Amino acid sequence: MIDSFILSKLKNLANDKNKAFSSSLCPTVKSQFFLGVPIPKLRALAKLLWKENKQEVNNFLTSLPHYFVEENLLHGFLLEQEKDINLLKERVKKYVQTLSNWMVSDGFKPKLLMQDEPCFLKLIKSWIQSKNTYVVRFAIIMLMTFFLNENTFRLEHLIWIKKIEKDNYYINMAIAWYCCEGLIKLPSEFSFILPYKFFKKPVHNMIILKISQSKKYSKMQKNHYAKYKIK
Repeated sequence: MIDSFILSKLKNLANDKNKAFSSSLCPTVKSQFFLGVPIPKLRALAKLLWKENKQEVNNFLTSLPHYFVEENLLHGFLLEQEKDINLLKERVKKYVQTLSNWMVSDGFKPKLLMQDEPCFLKLIKSWIQSKNTYVVRFAIIMLMTFFLNENTFRLEHLIWIKKIEKDNYYINMAIAWYCCEGLIKLPSEFSFILPYKFFKKPVHNMIILKISQSKKYSKMQKNHYAKYKIK
């Protein structure tokens, strides 16, 4: 089987120490679903397979869902190598629906989709309305990664996020991360969110927590934003 070809490659790169480490970072996933392959090695493998084993790659990309977390990560890293934007769109739609943990949702960065921003945003808006926690988180990460600069940011993106009804730690933390980055990159556009309590208390206070943990903020800035904490 073709899958066993790629799986054997993954197992050769795995080690128990990294398996324990990865599993500890992702408590929602049982350790049996981890092989223990470091992310840099997964990315390197994706580039090598794309270059030398295209037929095996094509078969692997049509074999969703995968069993191991590293298989799912590798799937995303392989999609990042795709140069055909139309094929990428179709494959991304299928892949995103299988997201089942933060590690995979945060690792995938389909930059090529930025060649068709309207379509990408349409996809993000649909994902943000999903009932799947990690699809919603992925949508937020996409807005943070590709649409958080003066050329691509729109106030409506914040409105989309505000309308998320699913109250979940992984979603709330993604929102907080997004806003923490927004206040640094686009301070004038994000300046109102804390003074006017744009988000509910859990997310509001998570934003302040993320700011306090960030190395991008000065001590003065951290003290300033800390004043907005809701008791």
